[in-house]
Amino acid sequence: LIPAALIVCASQSALAQEWTRFVSPEDGFSANYPGKPKVETTTYLSEYRQTLPAKVYRAADALGRYSTTVVDYRGIEKMHADRAAKCQAAKGANQQDGDTCQNDFRVDVAGATDHAVWDYMRRDGVKITNYMFYFVELVSGRALQMTNADKTRTFAAIHQHAGRLYIHEATVPPGMPEPILFMQSLA
Repeated sequence: LIPAALIVCASQSALAQEWTRFVSPEDGFSANYPGKPKVETTTYLSEYRQTLPAKVYRAADALGRYSTTVVDYRGIEKMHADRAAKCQAAKGANQQDGDTCQNDFRVDVAGATDHAVWDYMRRDGVKITNYMFYFVELVSGRALQMTNADKTRTFAAIHQHAGRLYIHEATVPPGMPEPILFMQSLA
């Protein structure tokens, strides 16, 4: 049972942080965040081990942590072609995975959503409580709900659109409501 004073303090802190619509024309999405999200440039490893450019948009408040990761798959065809050409020039010598001479970009792109889901499923101490087909603004994807080892709950929606992979995630403390304002705001 949560003491009433703690609930009042948490709700006052949450209300102090104003939720606003954030739009990223550069990365092709918008979403609601508690304040302006911080942006981190990073990389993302695809299923076929291509290192892709990515950005993570993060924000937090007293009710949870929120992020949208945008992975740019638009250059992956060239990356796979370059790797296959390098392998073929070496006549397949020093291959580590047995088939890097193949250009697997179509399979890498087609499986991007499922690969991102698999990354969640294989986390230590995570119990998947819901997994389903999902769509937002006619863009299909997958939705996951999970309980973490520390009893926090994570909600994720994963979509591909216009050459990008979008991983939209919220984690809330035990006993807190679902982060609907964030999760249903992705556009």
